[in-house]
Amino acid sequence: MAILSVENLTKYFGGLAAVYELSFHIQAREILGLIGPNGAGKTTVFNLVTGIFPPSRGKVFFNDEDITGRKPYEINEKGIARIFQSTRHFPNFTVRDNLIAGRHCRTRAGFWSAVFNNNLAQYERRQSEERAQEILQFLELQPYQNELARNIPQAMQRRLDIGIALATDPKLILLDEPAAGMNPEETYQLMMLIKKIQEQKISVFLIEHVMQMIMDICERIIVLNYGKKIAEGIPEVIQNDPGVIEAYLGSEDFDRVRIE
Repeated sequence: MAILSVENLTKYFGGLAAVYELSFHIQAREILGLIGPNGAGKTTVFNLVTGIFPPSRGKVFFNDEDITGRKPYEINEKGIARIFQSTRHFPNFTVRDNLIAGRHCRTRAGFWSAVFNNNLAQYERRQSEERAQEILQFLELQPYQNELARNIPQAMQRRLDIGIALATDPKLILLDEPAAGMNPEETYQLMMLIKKIQEQKISVFLIEHVMQMIMDICERIIVLNYGKKIAEGIPEVIQNDPGVIEAYLGSEDFDRVRIE
């Protein structure tokens, strides 16, 4: 069953088509990769799916509901979460408080409930704290829970960003180059974490330039070039596709990759 379906998605900036007539789907509990040269339109696709940009034309469906052009907070409430290329958290909050803040879209207590600390506010606070502890354990961030986010290692900050996304209870999480700046061991640990997320019945849509990571954990891969889909399939097929190799200006990236 497809959890996300995109139909003929197109986005123009002036006269330039950043994404053109793109169609694809993501199955429930699937890890789908999105790759392509710099400027191919990958992040624009994420921006269209999450409501940051409205499409020029085309449709986005989530759980069979048309979410095209919805506001980002509305799409998040539906069950789609995202992390960006750069870290996005409150640097002067503790790790734990960042995760509690991430629960905001799942709370219903308003301003006056918070002011008077009524039963609803107290109940939701307890629920948020419990969920934060679960995520701390899941991400192995307990040693850092009382540290300010800006003081923890870069790889742990990326985990925190993922944790904030998980705090929204998503059914689909979009990861935009999560391994950027990581060494091989950190990248491997991130790969294991993404597989753990999949085991939580969460679908993953992944942009990444680390080809070994893409080839090892993605069940299917979409390749973009100049905003158009030039290939789609399982990793073994993508790795040997002449059009994909040509789009990457040679086989260097792919010759180094071993499918495991």
